[in-house]
Amino acid sequence: MDATILLGLAKRVALIARDVLRIPQRPDGLVVNENDGDVSVEIIPASKLRKKPLLVKVNTERIRIENLLIDVNDLERLEEILNELRLENNGKVEIETIVDEDLSLEIRYDKDISLNTLDNIMKDIFRKIKDIWLKMIFTNSDYALRNFGMFGINFFGEKFILAKAGFDELFSNASKYWLPSKTISPPSNTGAFINGNVGIDYIQLPILSTIIKDDDEIDFLIYYFKDNYEMSSIKFSDVQKLYKMAKSILTKFASNKLSDTSILDLDNSMELVSNPLIWKRIIIALKELILEGSFNGIKKVRRIRPSFLEHQQDELDKFETALSERDRNMIIQLLPKLEKIREIIEIIYNENKLFTEMVLGRLLTALVAKFNKLYILYGDCLIEEVKTVRRTKSSASINLNLKRLGIRNIPNKAKVKVIRNNEKEFIVIEL
Repeated sequence: MDATILLGLAKRVALIARDVLRIPQRPDGLVVNENDGDVSVEIIPASKLRKKPLLVKVNTERIRIENLLIDVNDLERLEEILNELRLENNGKVEIETIVDEDLSLEIRYDKDISLNTLDNIMKDIFRKIKDIWLKMIFTNSDYALRNFGMFGINFFGEKFILAKAGFDELFSNASKYWLPSKTISPPSNTGAFINGNVGIDYIQLPILSTIIKDDDEIDFLIYYFKDNYEMSSIKFSDVQKLYKMAKSILTKFASNKLSDTSILDLDNSMELVSNPLIWKRIIIALKELILEGSFNGIKKVRRIRPSFLEHQQDELDKFETALSERDRNMIIQLLPKLEKIREIIEIIYNENKLFTEMVLGRLLTALVAKFNKLYILYGDCLIEEVKTVRRTKSSASINLNLKRLGIRNIPNKAKVKVIRNNEKEFIVIEL
């Protein structure tokens, strides 16, 4: 087979993989290597979340998917995983699993196989790989954290995946990572995080909001209700402009009047639309500045008698504000706008609290109603022991010494429950 055709086939398989796994295309294109008649394409590179790259290698007889799973020697239920990879293929391909340190897959294909048939087989294989990865994430958290950089949680039957890498790392290198749906990342310093199928979200961004593009710039639209229940909105960029105007005045004339100077470092913070206290402090500081400016001219005292308190009089001469009439008028005109924004942010703050409680309450109620059970394992682990299971032909048992476990008030009877959570089974003994 011509080298150009092999390269095209390798890229075709890699693009199918990235499409099935929902991995964004790399800005610099696919990474391709050619060696001894093999053409290799990198599907997922090695990264902070993945020790080895996922590769597809193609030659005239076979397609090999390397590093499907990493460090499989100590992996539980490996045989079960291998069985899942044996797909029906209509006799057109032979699939072989190769287990070394890592798990790879070799697909041998007939030379007369059509591209359409091979495409469908490869799609089935990568769908199966995706299913296996998801199962690993939810059933083997330690392995998943080491090799995928994420683990799964099951909340009342709703499954979520928590990524180890933060938002900045994942967002700037999206093409390097496989992120399943409902993946949630730790937030960045600005509160940005990946929120599953929602996409990019912000911890402090009110629930009733959306992210928009305005003249190719990202902006945020925050909604709120007026007194007549009519929906209205403000742009984050408009709030920023008012904040920067107030900040420039306070920084120049009155930064020492702020009890908390950190409010001068919020240019891009979502707190501007979620915390009304910020605006209250800014308004108070500006009003104090105007009040002080009203005494301009009477603080400088002309001497009419010699004084032995020369140094004190010198200090009095220096004590006058630099606030000009123009600056004072600008603040007076700015204050009503700041008051209006503070009122709106107050409304948004109160509505957001209400909607957050409502959403959480509805979610919990719906999930409890759906599953009709309320078994949750929670609390602090006080003592942990590894026990040997004693097996006979008819039973299996574990011996527990309750006193040794630190249980003091031991009743005559105990209730035993078997709970399934995240596809694991827990025995709960209620005393």
